[in-house]
Amino acid sequence: LGDPRIMSAQKEGWHILKLKKIKKRWSGDLSFVNWKKLANKYLELWNTTKPILLECSPPEIQAPEKLVKAFPSYSVKFILLVRGDCTIRRTNDHDMVSAGYANVLKKYPETFVIRYEDLCLRWQVVYEHLILWEPLLKDVNID
Repeated sequence: LGDPRIMSAQKEGWHILKLKKIKKRWSGDLSFVNWKKLANKYLELWNTTKPILLECSPPEIQAPEKLVKAFPSYSVKFILLVRGDCTIRRTNDHDMVSAGYANVLKKYPETFVIRYEDLCLRWQVVYEHLILWEPLLKDVNID
């Protein structure tokens, strides 16, 4: 986002731990993930002095309860960026990702969902709703 108050890792923990090369990482079976090691890698990469720590597009979103448990000192929240069905070509991989997102919404109904199309067409409205959901984002400069 470019705001100095928000820090995301230079490379996602999955990449650093070489988990990104594992095929079927969106399959829903994350039994191979060492959650403590992954959380420690993220904490090593993040500037934890920031009020918001951000990770984008990790497959571990499929196991939201494990993320919450892996970061016990933080208030873990989820934002899902989704595409409208009419704008994508459906594949088995897309169905796996969608099932993962449905799991997050079922377990964490307070998850903030952004449709990519709304972000492109009505970004001001999306931003207004986002800061209502997480007031710490109010000062983010999106210009």
